[in-house]
Formats: sequence, C-alpha cells, structure tokens
Amino acid sequence: MRRLLVSRLPGETRSALLDGDHLIDMRIDRDRRPSLVGGIYRGRVTAVSTAGAFVSINRGPDGFLPLRKDDRITEGQSLIVTVTRDAEGAKGPKLNREPRLEGRFMVLLPLGKNAKVSRSLTDKARRDALIDWAASKTMGLIVRRTAAGAPGDLLDQEYNALTKVWEKAENKRDGAPCRLVPSPDGLAELLTQAGHLDEIIADEAEILGRLRDFCTERAPDLAVRIVPHGEAEPLFETFDLEERLEALQEPVVALPSGGRLIIEATAALTAMDVDTGATPARGKGGAPHQANLEAATAIPEQIRLRNIGGAIAVDFAGDSKSNRRRELEDRLREGLDTDPVPCHVTGWGPNGWLELIRERRRPSVDEIMLAPGSRQPNTETLAFQILRRLLAESRQAPRGTLVLRLHSSMVACLEGQHREALDQTRRRLGCPLRLTPDDRLAVDQINLGPDNDQE
Repeated sequence: MRRLLVSRLPGETRSALLDGDHLIDMRIDRDRRPSLVGGIYRGRVTAVSTAGAFVSINRGPDGFLPLRKDDRITEGQSLIVTVTRDAEGAKGPKLNREPRLEGRFMVLLPLGKNAKVSRSLTDKARRDALIDWAASKTMGLIVRRTAAGAPGDLLDQEYNALTKVWEKAENKRDGAPCRLVPSPDGLAELLTQAGHLDEIIADEAEILGRLRDFCTERAPDLAVRIVPHGEAEPLFETFDLEERLEALQEPVVALPSGGRLIIEATAALTAMDVDTGATPARGKGGAPHQANLEAATAIPEQIRLRNIGGAIAVDFAGDSKSNRRRELEDRLREGLDTDPVPCHVTGWGPNGWLELIRERRRPSVDEIMLAPGSRQPNTETLAFQILRRLLAESRQAPRGTLVLRLHSSMVACLEGQHREALDQTRRRLGCPLRLTPDDRLAVDQINLGPDNDQE
C-alpha cells in the first residue's frame, strides 16, 4: 500500500511517502524557515554585473539571476522570476526566468510552447498519445511518467487547474517586488510527486483541511483517500518513522551483506565511501563488487531521503574493471531515474571516484536537523524534540497546571525564538504549563509533573 503521512507538530510539519514499509521520501518544513523554492515573483532588478543580475523579491537578500548571452536587462527593470534554490547565509536565493507549475501528472511551463514526455515512459502507443495530447495545449508542458495510467479527464482537469493558477498570477496588479505564486511546501511537493496513492493520513484538522482543498481542486481521485489518524500514538511512531529519521542523520548506512556506506558532507561536496566490512566474497569481483552493487542501490535512496544536493563523489571499493564500472553506473542511473530532483552521473574522475551532480534546491536533512559542522542536533531540533516528548508524557500526567523542568538554555530558547511553537504546545495541552529552569538536567532532558505549589 502506497501512503502519504503528514504529521503537524509544534514548530514543524513532517511528511513521509511510504510504499508498504519502504520509506521513499520525506520532507521537514519548519515554521521559522519556510522554503522559497518554486515560488514565482515579480522582482525588481537592483544591480547588473557581467555574470548576472541581482533581483529584489522582498524576501531577504536580493536573489541572483544568471544571465544568458542574449539577455538585455537593466537596473530598475521588472522581471518575473522563479526561485530555484534557497538563500544560504548572506547569499540570496538563486533565480531563473522560467516559471513552472508542478502537478501530479505534468509540469506547466507558462512561457514555453514545447511539449515533452518523460523519457522513462517507454510504452510507444501511450507515449505517442500523450505527445499528441500535450501538443494540443497552448502552454508548454512536461508530461510526467505518472501520466502513463491517468485517464484523459484527470489530465485535462489538472491542466485547467494549473493554467488558472498562472492566469491569476499574471493578472495580479501589485507592483514589483511582489509574490505571484507561493512556493509549495513539503506536503504539496510530495503530493505532486507521489503519483498513485492508496491512502493519505494526517494527524491535525488544519492539515486535513488543506489536503481536502488541494485534492478537490487538483486531485479529485485522492479526496476519498484522506483519513485522520485516529490513534493516541503519534503518527510517525505508529509507522516507525522516528527511528528512520534519526538514522538519516547518521553518517553510516549498513549494507545488506555486512558492508557500509559512509556519507560525509563538506563545504565543497558530499563524499561517499564504500567499505566492504564483513561482505562475503561472491562471484566475479568478490566482496568489493558485491558491496559496491549494494551501495549503488542504496545511494539513490539515501540521496533522495537526505535531500543531498550539489557535487557528490563516490569512492567505490577497489573495483576498476570497466565492465564492473558500467554495471555500477547502470544500477545507479536506474535508482536515480525515479528521483524527482534532477541528478546526473558525470563520470569517473582521475582519482577513481564516480562523480554526480544533483540540483540543490532545499536544505538537506543534516542542514535542517544538525548543528553546523557537527553530528549533534541543533538548538531548534532539541527544542522540538522536547515539545514532542512533553505532549507524549502529558497524556499520563494528572490534570491541572503542569510544570516542565528543563535546562535553563532550553527555557530561554522556547520562551524566546521558539515562543510560537511553545504556544502551539500549550493550546494542544489544554491546561496551564509553567517552565522552570533546572541546570542539573542535560539540555535534552525534561522532567514533567504537576504544580505542587498550586492551591
């Protein structure tokens, strides 16, 4: 059964795509760090250089728009731009001039005229039919592989819904800079990338409402498959996803036959090293080739789940024969073919590493969850862990005012920059909550109990 799970928690929304027990994809959207990727803006050019233009979209630092050879752009000009990569530190977001609206079965290219069909759709009769269908439309289209089994009325409905979004954006009269189309959050991304779904489960009324609104407009076949999570146990715990999310923050991935895939991110690239470990020797190539084949299966999954972007270098275990290298490349490409984010195998480097490039769009799991340059959770992650544990433990606590004892640094964090997440937690509790600093506790420890001073 193919499921989309959506869990709304204090300070963040987490979405996971499952096929049976197999985790395919995951998104973490934090309230204080919304992504701008996919948002379409009417921007104002603030400066022009030989490499590109700086464009204000009124969302933090000016974005950078690389210029093409025939571009003629001047300072003060108004442009429609799309965010393709979030800002990093003082660097503004990356932009292009090719707006696109993504659906479940297609990508609408409002300023384009060409029709394309995914190369992974190989059935000739169906492919030809989809090419004819797309060519009959007035706007550019990329037809996804998920359209292979979609009936014509669903394709028409999605096309009409996407064109209405664009027409509304075009008719917006606000002056630059202004937002024309909001960026899709992780939930909307997974809905459009999931293809067929048997069930959509959400644990919060607001999320259920958003899902129903989206499906009514864009995916009516999914509307009847939306169900609330009716159990007391948290949704991600019901499906054993908490442990799998923690595993995605670890640098070592165990391979089936005893080897290991070691993943380390640096400022320049993400390095992956295959260690044969206890892999038994089997067939030609022995233990190294067996471990490499298993790693070539695991790497596309880990890249997608961890949302690794940019340059990636894989150091396979001592396997230099060309026919074995081709086998590894073929297996990698097969796995990467299902990744909705473009990822290209660029070839073997002079040091014998296989090199890949994946579009960098949103922050990786490490960047969201961990402190910079560390394998330890960042303050935001610790704060949200504490709030989740508070909600879980409160179910067994007596009614009345509750006292949460925790390290003073976490009290300051929750009552300061994460006050909104704390307020969300208080509303869920439905009873008064008082925070008390106690530096005898570690930063990730809590002690929850009744207010014994309460009269």
